[in-house]
Amino acid sequence: MATIAEKVAHGKDVYMLIPSLAQLHIAIEHNIRRFSFITSVSDKFQQRNTRKSVHEKRAELKQMESIIAPLGDDTKTKLYISCITECPIMGPLDIHFVLHELLVYHYDFGFDELCLSDTCGSLQYDDFQYLVDGLFHFGVPMSKISLHLHCSPANATEIRRILWYAFDKNIRRFDVSTLETGGCSVSLSPDKRHPNLSYEVFHDCLDRYIEYHLS
Repeated sequence: MATIAEKVAHGKDVYMLIPSLAQLHIAIEHNIRRFSFITSVSDKFQQRNTRKSVHEKRAELKQMESIIAPLGDDTKTKLYISCITECPIMGPLDIHFVLHELLVYHYDFGFDELCLSDTCGSLQYDDFQYLVDGLFHFGVPMSKISLHLHCSPANATEIRRILWYAFDKNIRRFDVSTLETGGCSVSLSPDKRHPNLSYEVFHDCLDRYIEYHLS
């Protein structure tokens, strides 16, 4: 069976989640060239999960970028940005503040991909539309944006509307899972952990979207 490094060498974009500087050095030693990182728009969530403030995490991410830069154009980087619109500790977040934070990661960093992560599984269509339109307005290419959703029966309609709007805006990268699991075990109680977007739900939404536009 091929190792992660061998898959990357053959063009497979298999990303490794890097939680800290120490783990980044280990990954580089093993020839990993696809890196994903994680931060949050919620300071309390960030401190609960990593014992670092958002400001401290940004400083660490800058250090990580400086270490990766000499590796050349063969590298790709992805940043998960947690708590889009709602934090499990602080509750709903101001949507204007969230947009500002997303723009910081676009303009102040060099990540190839920014993944909007709906940690609580409560993202609403109107808020998603506002964020996507705002990012586009301020010059963020939609090819840079990806989406990580959590699903529950209660938000099935919102998920479909969100995905359809993402398709309309040429967002083409989505996290999907083969397992009905997900949710932050550190900050979310078991009853509030919604499973990741599944292949089945994603392809059902995509099929309906295609049928609608072909009819």
